[in-house]
Amino acid sequence: MLMGIIQRPNLRVYFSRKHMLETPFFPNVTSEERFSLLTRFLHFVNNTNKEIAKRDPKLYKILPVSEYLKNKFQKVYIRGKDVSVDESLLLWKDRLSWKQYIPMKASQFGIKIFELFDSAGYLWNFIIYSGSGIKLGCEITKETYLFSTKVVLNYYTRADVFYMDNFYSSPDLFQRLVQRTTDAVGTVSITRKVMPVDLKKELKKGEVISAKCGKLVALKWKDNRDVSVLTTKHSDEMQPVSRKGGLEFVNKPMCVIEYNKYMVGYCKAGNKKDHLLFRINLVNKIIAKSHGQNLEKRKGRPSDTDMECTRLTGQHFIQENPKTEI
Repeated sequence: MLMGIIQRPNLRVYFSRKHMLETPFFPNVTSEERFSLLTRFLHFVNNTNKEIAKRDPKLYKILPVSEYLKNKFQKVYIRGKDVSVDESLLLWKDRLSWKQYIPMKASQFGIKIFELFDSAGYLWNFIIYSGSGIKLGCEITKETYLFSTKVVLNYYTRADVFYMDNFYSSPDLFQRLVQRTTDAVGTVSITRKVMPVDLKKELKKGEVISAKCGKLVALKWKDNRDVSVLTTKHSDEMQPVSRKGGLEFVNKPMCVIEYNKYMVGYCKAGNKKDHLLFRINLVNKIIAKSHGQNLEKRKGRPSDTDMECTRLTGQHFIQENPKTEI
């Protein structure tokens, strides 16, 4: 963790004793040989434990770590009712059978992770994609549902409102969520199965067309481009929205307004934050706990806040002495 803050060209430089390159902290904590052995033989699970290997043959080496993080994420934060589902790409350029190539992503090559975000941008749950044989821990069979449907239903929790993009949205999925008393809002491709044929009509800017089946509403609105939305939470209600600093007002579907409002969880989570002080303090606390002392030495006079003040407990107070007569 600290090596990510203090950049060096290679591992050996961190433990160098040359005055020009020396970083005293690293060789004082451990030797280069010991650190190399730890990184070479680092294991999170016993290779002879066949039970863990059966649960996930591809990810069982890191399964205890990923499950621990997932449980911690859900334990320390109570999420709101509005959540969004999206995927990200963890940069990985080495050999891997389930490595993905997505040209639209910043990393392009890497490990795909399906993520569930709170509307505040908090990552509350995730699934690491490890190929077509991925186990989602739910009773849904591969023959019955699309993979994207399985991902969303695996995140299912009662009284939620799911926001998703057109990779996941489909009339079938939304009807399944309605049966579980859960609403959903998402952009959708008009070429999906069971989508209304009327939505394929050409519209002029500002026009809207919608179709309804029970609680499910399919809507198409023409702005600068076509925007197609599926929702079980809204009707085809329109609301005026200001643009260009209040100089222009445009009627916008309420479902599109709320989609833009609550689908920003993924964007907020991807914002760059400054965690430098947090990471430095975390490194210091971890090493202090293992070594039994605080390795961070501060300059100046030592603090006596933890010591008993004998001047007060012994009733020794400042007094003015009388002048001595000559």
